[in-house]
Amino acid sequence: MKKSLVVALLILVVGTTAYSQQDKGDVNVTFSGTYTSNKLYSFGQIFIKGGYFVTKNIEAGIKPQFLFGDGFSGTGVGLYGTYNFLTKDAKLVPYAGAEINHSSLKSGGGEESGKMKQTNMGLYGGSKYFITESLNVDAGMNFSFNLASNPSEMDLGMIFQFQVGVGFIVGNVNKKKVVAE
Repeated sequence: MKKSLVVALLILVVGTTAYSQQDKGDVNVTFSGTYTSNKLYSFGQIFIKGGYFVTKNIEAGIKPQFLFGDGFSGTGVGLYGTYNFLTKDAKLVPYAGAEINHSSLKSGGGEESGKMKQTNMGLYGGSKYFITESLNVDAGMNFSFNLASNPSEMDLGMIFQFQVGVGFIVGNVNKKKVVAE
């Protein structure tokens, strides 16, 4: 039984001629999440990134997010730019980028309840491993710092996070489909 599973897995892996085919005009959708914890707070984030490849290497997009944590929850939106280090027929695509995010947070009940805002800027990097031509597993690191300038904004300080997600290259919105004759 074990040998059958190993053989089936090898056929699946070897038989999948996966490589990144992102190109100018492609659309990328990624679902990812993070979890952060220290002595003062712990929280998680779920992201839905939607990006457009301006060139085959440069992706620009929007990143709605949902935050949840000890005593607070919230939503936010961010803008990002990513440079993908493509290699010919690559299954693994390293990337680096920058982002700016704004979140509205609502704290729990009690005397400390209320609404807060958080704006942060960050740098990130990671790699996408393409399982198929369009499906990838995305893992990376993110370092961000808060741009809070007044007491009504929540200042979480500098944050270092690991993120994991699944991405899809939807396809080129500008390419014409070829119909076989």
